[in-house]
Amino acid sequence: MTFKTIRFFLLALMIFATATSFAAQIEASEAPAMPAKPVLEDFFPEGLLDADKQYVDPVVLENKVFALYFSASWCRGCAAFSPTLVKMRNANSDRFEVVLVGFDNSADDMYNYMKKYAMLWPAVDWESPVRLALKERFSVSEIPALIVVAPDGRIITTDGYKQILNVGEEVLQTWLQSVQAPAGD
Repeated sequence: MTFKTIRFFLLALMIFATATSFAAQIEASEAPAMPAKPVLEDFFPEGLLDADKQYVDPVVLENKVFALYFSASWCRGCAAFSPTLVKMRNANSDRFEVVLVGFDNSADDMYNYMKKYAMLWPAVDWESPVRLALKERFSVSEIPALIVVAPDGRIITTDGYKQILNVGEEVLQTWLQSVQAPAGD
């Protein structure tokens, strides 16, 4: 084989490899993306309930920052904090939602607590194993606790309760801005 022949074969091999790679990229871009497990399905596989025990589709949380509010009617700190959280949520319900994860002694106690404080947000069903799974997932050992979650499932803070106490409702702007910032910033 001559030098020209070898060079020709190498050039042909490079062209073939480049064409194959380019074709694979085109196929990949045309293939439908495999959907990731939806964040809301991960957090609330059984859905949610309102204070009247009516089903609430978790889709109401879509594209919103949401907070998991671990709370109970018998908790004095919760009773003191709940009116602040209700006011904050109601003033920003278009972009911020709360989900109650009840620590009450019974389902009736939890739903009555929601009504007493006019909690217009949904709750994880008291009888659902998801309620206890969320407690375990976030290692909640004392209440009130507020875990703030971005729409993509990233945890913004596990200390939302103390942040609201220390900074006030203005902390919501920080949470919303953190969602707009690229991950890793």
